[in-house]
Amino acid sequence: MTFFREKTQNDKQPDHRVQSIHSSARTAKTSVERMILDLLDREGPKDGAEIVKRVAQQIYRDELRYGAAALDVGLFGAMLFESEVVAALKTGIGVLWTVEEVMSSEKW
Repeated sequence: MTFFREKTQNDKQPDHRVQSIHSSARTAKTSVERMILDLLDREGPKDGAEIVKRVAQQIYRDELRYGAAALDVGLFGAMLFESEVVAALKTGIGVLWTVEEVMSSEKW
């Protein structure tokens, strides 16, 4: 489980700004893609790690609402869904959203 968690943390790509493409080539195919687009449309560009965290929490809350608390979902929390959000983010690059590295003042 530790390896899985570390890999997901690296894939979140903090310091990368994600912005939706308003005239994208296709519409969102999955509920996770729709959640990401809804967040970007509502609040504008976001850091990749923040998107992963917030969408994973939303999926977690939805699963609990539908009775998943009795399963392992209740034990692992939102981190159980982070890899799903990371995969959706990667799939949508260049099609639904753009990703750019943000230069912090420490990198100058």
